[in-house]
Amino acid sequence: DAPTIVTFDSVNITFSQLSAHLDSEWVTVQGDTMTVNLLDLINGNTITFGSAEVPAGKYTQIRIKIDDAYVVVDGQRHAMTLPS
Repeated sequence: DAPTIVTFDSVNITFSQLSAHLDSEWVTVQGDTMTVNLLDLINGNTITFGSAEVPAGKYTQIRIKIDDAYVVVDGQRHAMTLPS
């Protein structure tokens, strides 16, 4: 049998925090909750997730806290599991 092709209505991720690592501490860049449909980010479309003044220095890591992730197929919501 040919594989089944699933068409997603939406692929949603809810972010609640964006932090950047400077030296030995994490600096919060964004603390507001935002839900993004990843399908809106195709064909060069972008979003801004966080805007803040941060101390000058060498940032070596970013951390994004994800509160929820789900897809919608044929109007039905299905949870996604994302590895950490």
